[in-house]
Amino acid sequence: MFLIAPCLRWAKKIAFKMLRPIRQLIRSFVTSRSRSLGLNYLRQGIKQGKRGRYEEAVTKINRALELFQKASDLKSTGLTFNYLGFLYSERGLYPQALQCHEQALSIRRDLEDRQAEAVTLNNLGAVYSYIGEFQLALNYYCLARDIYQEIGNTPSQATILNNIAHLYFLLGNDRQALEYYRDGLAIASQASDRDTEGRILDNIGLIYYRNGDFATAYNYHQQAFLLLKSIDNIPYQAVALGNLGDTYCKLNDFFKADYCYRQALNIQEKIGNRRDESFTLMSIGKMYEQQQNLTEALQYYQRSLKIRQMLNSSLDEMQALQFLGRVCTKLEQYVQAREYYQQALAVAKVNGHRYLENKFVNTIDELNKNIEQ
Repeated sequence: MFLIAPCLRWAKKIAFKMLRPIRQLIRSFVTSRSRSLGLNYLRQGIKQGKRGRYEEAVTKINRALELFQKASDLKSTGLTFNYLGFLYSERGLYPQALQCHEQALSIRRDLEDRQAEAVTLNNLGAVYSYIGEFQLALNYYCLARDIYQEIGNTPSQATILNNIAHLYFLLGNDRQALEYYRDGLAIASQASDRDTEGRILDNIGLIYYRNGDFATAYNYHQQAFLLLKSIDNIPYQAVALGNLGDTYCKLNDFFKADYCYRQALNIQEKIGNRRDESFTLMSIGKMYEQQQNLTEALQYYQRSLKIRQMLNSSLDEMQALQFLGRVCTKLEQYVQAREYYQQALAVAKVNGHRYLENKFVNTIDELNKNIEQ
Protein backbone atom coordinates (compact mmCIF):
# COMPACT_ATOMS: atom_id res chain seq x y z
CA MET A 1 0.00 0.00 0.00
CA PHE A 2 2.82 2.38 0.78
CA LEU A 3 4.25 2.03 -2.73
CA ILE A 4 1.08 2.85 -4.64
CA ALA A 5 1.04 6.67 -4.11
CA PRO A 6 4.66 7.21 -5.24
CA CYS A 7 4.02 4.99 -8.26
CA LEU A 8 0.95 7.02 -9.15
CA ARG A 9 2.90 10.27 -8.82
CA TRP A 10 5.63 8.84 -11.03
CA ALA A 11 3.06 7.66 -13.58
CA LYS A 12 1.45 11.11 -13.68
CA LYS A 13 4.84 12.75 -14.28
CA ILE A 14 5.49 10.35 -17.17
CA ALA A 15 2.01 11.04 -18.55
CA PHE A 16 2.52 14.82 -18.36
CA LYS A 17 5.90 14.53 -20.08
CA MET A 18 4.31 12.51 -22.83
CA LEU A 19 1.48 15.03 -23.19
CA ARG A 20 3.83 18.06 -23.37
CA PRO A 21 4.88 17.56 -27.02
CA ILE A 22 1.26 16.88 -27.90
CA ARG A 23 0.20 20.17 -26.30
CA GLN A 24 3.03 21.93 -28.12
CA LEU A 25 1.90 20.33 -31.36
CA ILE A 26 -1.67 21.48 -30.74
CA ARG A 27 -0.48 25.02 -29.98
CA SER A 28 1.66 24.95 -33.09
CA PHE A 29 -1.31 23.76 -35.13
CA VAL A 30 -3.58 26.48 -33.70
CA THR A 31 -0.92 29.11 -34.35
CA SER A 32 -0.36 27.87 -37.88
CA ARG A 33 -4.11 27.74 -38.48
CA SER A 34 -4.59 31.30 -37.17
CA ARG A 35 -1.74 32.57 -39.31
CA SER A 36 -3.08 30.82 -42.40
CA LEU A 37 -6.59 32.21 -41.88
CA GLY A 38 -5.14 35.65 -41.16
CA LEU A 39 -3.20 35.66 -44.43
CA ASN A 40 -6.33 34.65 -46.29
CA TYR A 41 -8.33 37.53 -44.77
CA LEU A 42 -5.45 39.92 -45.41
CA ARG A 43 -5.28 38.96 -49.10
CA GLN A 44 -9.04 39.41 -49.41
CA GLY A 45 -8.86 42.80 -47.68
CA ILE A 46 -6.05 44.06 -49.91
CA LYS A 47 -7.98 42.93 -52.98
CA GLN A 48 -11.09 44.79 -51.83
CA GLY A 49 -9.00 47.86 -51.01
CA LYS A 50 -7.52 47.97 -54.50
CA ARG A 51 -11.04 47.86 -55.89
CA GLY A 52 -11.95 50.79 -53.65
CA ARG A 53 -14.36 48.76 -51.51
CA TYR A 54 -13.07 50.24 -48.28
CA GLU A 55 -15.72 49.13 -45.81
CA GLU A 56 -15.44 45.49 -46.91
CA ALA A 57 -11.66 45.79 -46.87
CA VAL A 58 -11.56 47.17 -43.31
CA THR A 59 -13.76 44.29 -42.07
CA LYS A 60 -11.44 41.70 -43.63
CA ILE A 61 -8.27 43.42 -42.41
CA ASN A 62 -9.54 43.72 -38.83
CA ARG A 63 -10.31 40.00 -38.83
CA ALA A 64 -6.80 39.29 -40.11
CA LEU A 65 -5.37 41.49 -37.35
CA GLU A 66 -7.18 39.49 -34.64
CA LEU A 67 -5.84 36.22 -36.01
CA PHE A 68 -2.25 37.44 -36.33
CA GLN A 69 -2.31 38.78 -32.77
CA LYS A 70 -3.72 35.44 -31.58
CA ALA A 71 -0.83 33.69 -33.32
CA SER A 72 1.71 36.19 -31.86
CA ASP A 73 2.86 36.85 -35.43
CA LEU A 74 4.47 40.28 -35.01
CA LYS A 75 5.61 40.70 -38.60
CA SER A 76 2.14 40.05 -40.01
CA THR A 77 0.58 42.19 -37.27
CA GLY A 78 2.78 45.13 -38.29
CA LEU A 79 1.90 44.61 -41.94
CA THR A 80 -1.81 44.53 -41.12
CA PHE A 81 -1.72 47.65 -38.92
CA ASN A 82 0.08 49.45 -41.73
CA TYR A 83 -2.46 48.50 -44.38
CA LEU A 84 -5.37 49.25 -42.04
CA GLY A 85 -3.90 52.72 -41.55
CA PHE A 86 -3.78 53.17 -45.31
CA LEU A 87 -7.47 52.22 -45.61
CA TYR A 88 -8.49 54.66 -42.88
CA SER A 89 -6.48 57.37 -44.59
CA GLU A 90 -8.21 56.71 -47.93
CA ARG A 91 -11.57 57.15 -46.17
CA GLY A 92 -10.44 60.40 -44.55
CA LEU A 93 -10.37 58.91 -41.03
CA TYR A 94 -7.04 60.46 -40.14
CA PRO A 95 -6.87 59.96 -36.34
CA GLN A 96 -7.49 56.23 -36.81
CA ALA A 97 -4.96 56.14 -39.65
CA LEU A 98 -2.26 57.77 -37.50
CA GLN A 99 -2.94 55.38 -34.63
CA CYS A 100 -2.59 52.31 -36.86
CA HIS A 101 0.59 53.57 -38.54
CA GLU A 102 2.18 54.42 -35.17
CA GLN A 103 1.50 50.87 -33.96
CA ALA A 104 2.92 49.45 -37.17
CA LEU A 105 6.01 51.65 -36.86
CA SER A 106 6.65 50.51 -33.29
CA ILE A 107 6.42 46.83 -34.26
CA ARG A 108 8.59 47.21 -37.34
CA ARG A 109 11.29 49.08 -35.45
CA ASP A 110 11.29 46.36 -32.77
CA LEU A 111 11.76 43.78 -35.52
CA GLU A 112 14.49 45.95 -37.12
CA ASP A 113 12.72 45.58 -40.47
CA ARG A 114 14.12 48.65 -42.25
CA GLN A 115 12.19 48.17 -45.49
CA ALA A 116 8.86 47.88 -43.68
CA GLU A 117 9.78 50.79 -41.39
CA ALA A 118 10.30 53.02 -44.43
CA VAL A 119 6.89 52.05 -45.83
CA THR A 120 5.17 53.08 -42.60
CA LEU A 121 7.16 56.32 -42.34
CA ASN A 122 5.99 57.18 -45.84
CA ASN A 123 2.39 56.49 -44.88
CA LEU A 124 2.66 58.67 -41.79
CA GLY A 125 4.01 61.45 -43.98
CA ALA A 126 1.02 61.11 -46.29
CA VAL A 127 -1.49 61.39 -43.42
CA TYR A 128 0.22 64.47 -41.96
CA SER A 129 0.19 66.00 -45.46
CA TYR A 130 -3.57 65.43 -45.69
CA ILE A 131 -4.22 67.27 -42.42
CA GLY A 132 -1.94 70.19 -43.34
CA GLU A 133 1.01 69.35 -41.07
CA PHE A 134 3.49 69.84 -43.91
CA GLN A 135 6.70 70.04 -41.89
CA LEU A 136 5.89 66.83 -40.03
CA ALA A 137 5.01 65.21 -43.36
CA LEU A 138 8.33 66.27 -44.88
CA ASN A 139 10.21 64.93 -41.86
CA TYR A 140 8.63 61.49 -42.22
CA TYR A 141 9.16 61.43 -46.00
CA CYS A 142 12.83 62.28 -45.58
CA LEU A 143 13.29 59.55 -42.97
CA ALA A 144 11.74 57.04 -45.38
CA ARG A 145 13.87 58.29 -48.28
CA ASP A 146 17.05 57.94 -46.21
CA ILE A 147 16.21 54.32 -45.39
CA TYR A 148 15.47 53.45 -49.03
CA GLN A 149 18.79 54.98 -50.06
CA GLU A 150 20.56 53.12 -47.26
CA ILE A 151 19.16 49.71 -48.25
CA GLY A 152 19.37 50.39 -51.98
CA ASN A 153 15.64 50.21 -52.73
CA THR A 154 15.55 52.38 -55.84
CA PRO A 155 11.96 51.68 -57.02
CA SER A 156 10.40 52.78 -53.72
CA GLN A 157 12.26 56.08 -53.96
CA ALA A 158 9.87 57.02 -56.79
CA THR A 159 6.94 57.03 -54.36
CA ILE A 160 8.85 59.14 -51.85
CA LEU A 161 9.95 61.63 -54.52
CA ASN A 162 6.34 61.91 -55.69
CA ASN A 163 5.19 62.63 -52.14
CA ILE A 164 7.91 65.19 -51.45
CA ALA A 165 7.12 66.86 -54.79
CA HIS A 166 3.45 67.08 -53.84
CA LEU A 167 4.37 68.82 -50.60
CA TYR A 168 6.32 71.46 -52.52
CA PHE A 169 3.34 71.79 -54.86
CA LEU A 170 1.03 72.43 -51.90
CA LEU A 171 3.49 75.04 -50.63
CA GLY A 172 3.42 76.78 -54.04
CA ASN A 173 6.99 75.88 -55.05
CA ASP A 174 6.26 74.59 -58.57
CA ARG A 175 9.87 74.58 -59.74
CA GLN A 176 11.02 72.36 -56.88
CA ALA A 177 7.92 70.17 -57.19
CA LEU A 178 8.45 69.61 -60.93
CA GLU A 179 12.08 68.65 -60.33
CA TYR A 180 11.11 65.97 -57.79
CA TYR A 181 8.24 64.75 -59.99
CA ARG A 182 10.52 64.27 -63.00
CA ASP A 183 13.09 62.39 -60.92
CA GLY A 184 10.37 60.16 -59.51
CA LEU A 185 8.81 59.58 -62.93
CA ALA A 186 12.13 58.42 -64.40
CA ILE A 187 12.60 55.90 -61.57
CA ALA A 188 8.99 54.64 -61.73
CA SER A 189 9.17 54.21 -65.50
CA GLN A 190 12.47 52.34 -65.30
CA ALA A 191 11.09 50.08 -62.56
CA SER A 192 7.83 49.47 -64.52
CA ASP A 193 5.89 50.80 -61.53
CA ARG A 194 2.83 51.83 -63.53
CA ASP A 195 0.78 52.80 -60.49
CA THR A 196 3.31 55.39 -59.28
CA GLU A 197 3.98 56.46 -62.85
CA GLY A 198 0.28 57.21 -63.36
CA ARG A 199 0.04 59.22 -60.15
CA ILE A 200 3.11 61.29 -61.00
CA LEU A 201 1.85 62.03 -64.51
CA ASP A 202 -1.42 63.28 -63.02
CA ASN A 203 0.44 65.44 -60.50
CA ILE A 204 2.65 67.00 -63.18
CA GLY A 205 -0.55 67.94 -64.98
CA LEU A 206 -1.59 69.92 -61.89
CA ILE A 207 1.52 72.10 -62.15
CA TYR A 208 0.83 72.99 -65.78
CA TYR A 209 -2.82 73.60 -64.91
CA ARG A 210 -1.90 76.02 -62.14
CA ASN A 211 0.41 77.88 -64.50
CA GLY A 212 -2.26 78.26 -67.18
CA ASP A 213 -0.92 75.76 -69.73
CA PHE A 214 -4.17 73.83 -69.99
CA ALA A 215 -3.33 71.93 -73.20
CA THR A 216 -0.22 70.41 -71.58
CA ALA A 217 -2.14 69.77 -68.37
CA TYR A 218 -4.80 67.91 -70.35
CA ASN A 219 -2.17 65.70 -72.00
CA TYR A 220 -0.68 64.68 -68.64
CA HIS A 221 -4.08 64.03 -67.03
CA GLN A 222 -5.23 62.00 -70.03
CA GLN A 223 -2.04 59.89 -69.99
CA ALA A 224 -2.51 59.32 -66.26
CA PHE A 225 -6.16 58.32 -66.62
CA LEU A 226 -5.49 55.82 -69.40
CA LEU A 227 -2.54 54.27 -67.55
CA LEU A 228 -4.45 53.98 -64.25
CA LYS A 229 -7.44 52.53 -66.06
CA SER A 230 -5.22 49.91 -67.72
CA ILE A 231 -4.11 48.62 -64.30
CA ASP A 232 -7.62 48.89 -62.83
CA ASN A 233 -6.67 51.43 -60.15
CA ILE A 234 -10.22 52.67 -59.57
CA PRO A 235 -9.65 55.25 -56.78
CA TYR A 236 -6.94 57.11 -58.71
CA GLN A 237 -8.89 56.85 -61.97
CA ALA A 238 -11.46 59.03 -60.21
CA VAL A 239 -8.77 61.55 -59.23
CA ALA A 240 -7.55 61.76 -62.84
CA LEU A 241 -11.14 62.15 -64.07
CA GLY A 242 -11.66 65.05 -61.67
CA ASN A 243 -8.49 66.74 -62.90
CA LEU A 244 -9.60 66.25 -66.51
CA GLY A 245 -12.88 67.90 -65.56
CA ASP A 246 -11.02 70.90 -64.14
CA THR A 247 -9.03 71.21 -67.36
CA TYR A 248 -12.15 71.02 -69.54
CA CYS A 249 -13.65 73.84 -67.46
CA LYS A 250 -10.67 76.05 -68.22
CA LEU A 251 -11.10 75.18 -71.90
CA ASN A 252 -14.81 76.17 -71.55
CA ASP A 253 -15.98 72.68 -72.52
CA PHE A 254 -18.51 72.34 -69.71
CA PHE A 255 -20.30 69.33 -71.19
CA LYS A 256 -17.14 67.19 -71.05
CA ALA A 257 -16.20 68.67 -67.68
CA ASP A 258 -19.57 67.69 -66.21
CA TYR A 259 -19.24 64.18 -67.64
CA CYS A 260 -15.80 63.69 -66.04
CA TYR A 261 -16.97 65.05 -62.69
CA ARG A 262 -20.04 62.81 -62.60
CA GLN A 263 -17.94 59.76 -63.42
CA ALA A 264 -15.47 60.61 -60.66
CA LEU A 265 -18.22 61.38 -58.15
CA ASN A 266 -19.98 58.10 -58.91
CA ILE A 267 -16.77 56.15 -58.19
CA GLN A 268 -15.98 58.06 -54.99
CA GLU A 269 -19.48 57.69 -53.58
CA LYS A 270 -19.50 53.99 -54.43
CA ILE A 271 -16.18 53.22 -52.76
CA GLY A 272 -16.68 55.57 -49.80
CA ASN A 273 -13.72 57.86 -50.51
CA ARG A 274 -15.19 60.89 -48.75
CA ARG A 275 -12.15 63.15 -48.96
CA ASP A 276 -11.86 62.90 -52.74
CA GLU A 277 -15.64 63.13 -52.99
CA SER A 278 -15.45 66.52 -51.27
CA PHE A 279 -12.90 67.72 -53.84
CA THR A 280 -15.10 66.64 -56.75
CA LEU A 281 -18.09 68.40 -55.20
CA MET A 282 -15.97 71.55 -54.93
CA SER A 283 -14.99 71.24 -58.58
CA ILE A 284 -18.61 70.89 -59.67
CA GLY A 285 -19.44 73.94 -57.58
CA LYS A 286 -16.66 75.93 -59.29
CA MET A 287 -17.95 74.81 -62.69
CA TYR A 288 -21.42 76.18 -61.89
CA GLU A 289 -19.93 79.36 -60.45
CA GLN A 290 -17.91 79.85 -63.64
CA GLN A 291 -21.19 79.62 -65.58
CA GLN A 292 -22.82 82.11 -63.17
CA ASN A 293 -25.21 79.45 -61.85
CA LEU A 294 -24.63 80.58 -58.29
CA THR A 295 -27.51 78.74 -56.64
CA GLU A 296 -26.22 75.37 -57.87
CA ALA A 297 -22.66 76.34 -56.96
CA LEU A 298 -23.77 77.14 -53.41
CA GLN A 299 -25.42 73.74 -53.00
CA TYR A 300 -22.32 71.82 -54.10
CA TYR A 301 -20.00 73.91 -51.91
CA GLN A 302 -22.27 73.22 -48.93
CA ARG A 303 -22.19 69.47 -49.60
CA SER A 304 -18.40 69.59 -49.77
CA LEU A 305 -18.17 71.61 -46.54
CA LYS A 306 -20.35 69.09 -44.70
CA ILE A 307 -17.98 66.24 -45.61
CA ARG A 308 -14.87 68.25 -44.73
CA GLN A 309 -16.23 69.18 -41.33
CA MET A 310 -17.06 65.52 -40.71
CA LEU A 311 -13.47 64.56 -41.63
CA ASN A 312 -11.95 67.28 -39.40
CA SER A 313 -9.85 68.44 -42.34
CA SER A 314 -9.36 72.06 -41.28
CA LEU A 315 -7.51 73.40 -44.33
CA ASP A 316 -10.00 71.86 -46.74
CA GLU A 317 -12.83 73.17 -44.56
CA MET A 318 -11.35 76.68 -44.73
CA GLN A 319 -11.30 76.53 -48.53
CA ALA A 320 -14.96 75.49 -48.69
CA LEU A 321 -15.94 78.28 -46.28
CA GLN A 322 -14.05 80.81 -48.40
CA PHE A 323 -15.84 79.68 -51.58
CA LEU A 324 -19.21 79.77 -49.85
CA GLY A 325 -18.51 83.30 -48.64
CA ARG A 326 -17.56 84.35 -52.15
CA VAL A 327 -20.76 82.98 -53.72
CA CYS A 328 -22.97 84.48 -51.00
CA THR A 329 -21.31 87.84 -51.66
CA LYS A 330 -22.12 87.55 -55.36
CA LEU A 331 -25.72 86.75 -54.40
CA GLU A 332 -25.68 89.84 -52.14
CA GLN A 333 -26.34 87.64 -49.10
CA TYR A 334 -23.87 89.67 -47.08
CA VAL A 335 -24.80 88.49 -43.58
CA GLN A 336 -24.43 84.83 -44.58
CA ALA A 337 -21.21 85.63 -46.46
CA ARG A 338 -19.78 87.32 -43.35
CA GLU A 339 -20.63 84.27 -41.25
CA TYR A 340 -18.75 81.98 -43.64
CA TYR A 341 -15.70 84.26 -43.73
CA GLN A 342 -15.68 84.55 -39.93
CA GLN A 343 -15.58 80.75 -39.70
CA ALA A 344 -12.77 80.66 -42.28
CA LEU A 345 -10.89 83.32 -40.28
CA ALA A 346 -11.12 81.18 -37.13
CA VAL A 347 -9.62 78.20 -38.98
CA ALA A 348 -6.85 80.38 -40.47
CA LYS A 349 -5.90 81.64 -36.99
CA VAL A 350 -5.72 78.13 -35.54
CA ASN A 351 -3.48 76.99 -38.40
CA GLY A 352 -1.26 80.09 -38.38
CA HIS A 353 -2.10 81.33 -41.90
CA ARG A 354 -1.31 85.02 -41.37
CA TYR A 355 -1.77 86.00 -45.02
CA LEU A 356 -5.25 84.45 -45.14
CA GLU A 357 -6.09 85.94 -41.74
CA ASN A 358 -5.44 89.44 -43.08
CA LYS A 359 -7.31 88.65 -46.29
CA PHE A 360 -10.39 87.41 -44.43
CA VAL A 361 -10.34 90.37 -42.02
CA ASN A 362 -10.33 92.80 -44.95
CA THR A 363 -13.15 90.88 -46.65
CA ILE A 364 -15.23 90.92 -43.45
CA ASP A 365 -14.69 94.70 -43.16
CA GLU A 366 -16.00 95.18 -46.71
CA LEU A 367 -19.00 92.99 -45.96
CA ASN A 368 -19.77 95.00 -42.83
CA LYS A 369 -19.90 98.15 -44.96
CA ASN A 370 -22.37 96.52 -47.32
CA ILE A 371 -24.51 95.31 -44.41
CA GLU A 372 -24.60 98.80 -42.85
CA GLN A 373 -25.80 100.45 -46.07
